[in-house]
This record gives sequence, C-alpha cells and structure tokens, in this order.
Amino acid sequence: LRYHPEGRLLVARVSGQPAAVALLLFQKGVLYHPYTGTLPRFFSSYLNCTLYWEMIRWGLEQGAEVFDLGRSFLGSGVHAFKKYW
Repeated sequence: LRYHPEGRLLVARVSGQPAAVALLLFQKGVLYHPYTGTLPRFFSSYLNCTLYWEMIRWGLEQGAEVFDLGRSFLGSGVHAFKKYW
C-alpha cells in the first residue's frame, strides 16, 4: 500500500476474526483485484463468494466500470472460480 496509496484491503471477518482478505486497486475506472487470501477452514463456507460480491459492490460505489479479476492458470481451481463470476 506504500506504493499504491489508492489501494484498499477488504477484510472478511467471521465471529469478529479475520478470515479472508482482498487487495483492491482502483485506477481510471478499473477495479483491479491482484490478490485474495482465505484461511483454508473457510473454503467450504463460500466466504470467497461473499468477498467477491463485496469487491464488486465497493467498486461500483467508487465508479468502477470494469472489474479485472487478475491472472490465473488455465484449468486451475482459481480459474474455474473466476470463470463462474
């Protein structure tokens, strides 16, 4: 965040404890999402779906016209998740 002061961290909490985080960068109408980290015990709870929805909602509030999901390897679990969105 030192190099990108426009950056934001979106933190998802479960019972008040951090469970997932996303790095968001917003520039010229594009919301970039270069990184997300989720504790493995929350994978089956669909917490990432909620996190992505909140990223989209926040981006719209900021005036984003494009949501860049970032790169992922073709055929990977991350790729399948992003393709769903």
